[in-house]
Amino acid sequence: NRESIYNYFEQLLVEKGITAIQYTDFPSIQRLAQILSGDILSTFNISSDNIHFGKCNLIEEILIGEDKFV
Repeated sequence: NRESIYNYFEQLLVEKGITAIQYTDFPSIQRLAQILSGDILSTFNISSDNIHFGKCNLIEEILIGEDKFV
């Protein structure tokens, strides 16, 4: 689901040091989850005790031509 994460929920994630990546295709999300050893979430209505958040030291967004890449 590529729906926008509303500002309130995004702010809750930021306060916990979590970056949300929006507007991407599902195969890219699957690759990123596998690389970072994290779970894919599609709802905020679950306990964080059951979630494995992936971790990395750096995430960058670059622009090549008119395309953005994470």
